[in-house]
Amino acid sequence: MSLKFSQVQEAWDSRNEPESLRVLVAVFWRALLVVLFVVLVCACLLGFEELSAVSQAENPGDTSSAAKSSWSPAQLEATLSFFSQRQQTYQALSQSPLPTVADPSK
Repeated sequence: MSLKFSQVQEAWDSRNEPESLRVLVAVFWRALLVVLFVVLVCACLLGFEELSAVSQAENPGDTSSAAKSSWSPAQLEATLSFFSQRQQTYQALSQSPLPTVADPSK
């Protein structure tokens, strides 16, 4: 069924007539199919893009740069002493009694 713009315009002008309903339904159905197809293509493209992003995040291409950046002994010692100090601070805080707070409802 080939629809011309003049047929659609005539059917729209006489949309209260039952005879023109067939033309309007055909136009509506085709428009709905086109919109559905566009949404389906967009969803597939977005899904493929997300899949590619996840795949690239899980498998980085160049891992040799991470191996080249080694730490100097001074940096390593400073980092270890920092974490040791944090551990001692945590142990001191966890062993100290909790402060008593007055009940605000009384």
